[in-house]
Order: sequence, then C-alpha cells, then structure tokens
Amino acid sequence: MHTNYNLTFNNNFRFEVFHDSDTPTVEILINNVSKYKETFSANTVHKKEIQFDFEYADRNRNDLQIKFSGSSESANRYLKLNRVVVHGNHIETLNSYYYPALNEEWWDSLTVDEKEKYKEMIYGNMGNTFGWYGDIHLYYHTGVDSLSMYRGSNDNTDILLNVKPRWILLDKSNIKKPYEGFNDG
Repeated sequence: MHTNYNLTFNNNFRFEVFHDSDTPTVEILINNVSKYKETFSANTVHKKEIQFDFEYADRNRNDLQIKFSGSSESANRYLKLNRVVVHGNHIETLNSYYYPALNEEWWDSLTVDEKEKYKEMIYGNMGNTFGWYGDIHLYYHTGVDSLSMYRGSNDNTDILLNVKPRWILLDKSNIKKPYEGFNDG
C-alpha cells in the first residue's frame, strides 16, 4: 500500500528593497515557477513580507531563485533578504549562490586592481544584502521523512560539490531554527 504525501509547504519571505532613482523589480521563483513579482517605486525603502504555498516533490533538490532587476545602475540600491522560511525551516542566506548582472562596459573599463576590489565587494561576505542586480539562488531538498534523506535526492549535485544537502521534511520534528534574533530583521 502506498500512502500519498502532499508536500505543499508554506514559504515566507521578508525583504527590503531600495533604489534611489529607478524602479527595481523583485521576482521569486521555485524550480523555475514564478510565485511572486513586484516592481517598486524609486527613492523609497520598501519592506515586504510575502507568503505562498508551493507543492514540492519527494526527494527533490529545489532551486529557490530571487531575481533583482532594473534598468539603471546606481551605487544606492540593494535587496536585503531578512528572512527566508520554508515549512517552518529558516534557509540561511549566507549559503546563497549570487550571480550579479554586471555592466560589461563598466567592468571592462576597470583596472585589474579595481576588478579585484569589486570582486571582493561582490562575492565577499555580503551577508543578506545584495547591491548589484542579478540572481540569488538557494538550494534545498524536500522529502516526506528521514527515509527520503536516506534514499537521497534524484539530483546529486550537492554530493558532487562536497556540500552537505539541506533537507526540509514533511515531518516537522526536524525543523531547524536560526540563532536567536539572527537574520530575522
């Protein structure tokens, strides 16, 4: 007998976005499915909290993608991810993969030393704040229970990269909370 488990998990995001002269857009996708998209007015700090449900698959590696985009460059813009929670589990933004969309003309005009300085700024420990337009990816696995973890994911990318996979299970006894007050801005 096979039991049908529904892995429809609640997703909760709290973020802040700002651009001094442009109308930036934030889009949230899970496994290439757009779940939220909004364009924000210029020169205003916008603080948002959004929630939605998403049906995940058992033993699946999931790609949570956050797109930060706009039409003009500025040193005064950012997207700050204050909280990312899936099924009660806090997803740590320090473990994100950041792909900034750099203006190639600007980048090519920099000296080697300037490029190194900016690489450190862009790819260094930016915490939960992203100052360039681009894509932020967070990866995690979903499953019914510890048996799903034991059997592993159908996508073994994490194992190949020697990264310990982050699992979110239907069984809520595994929920991991963040450090008290950390990343819950």
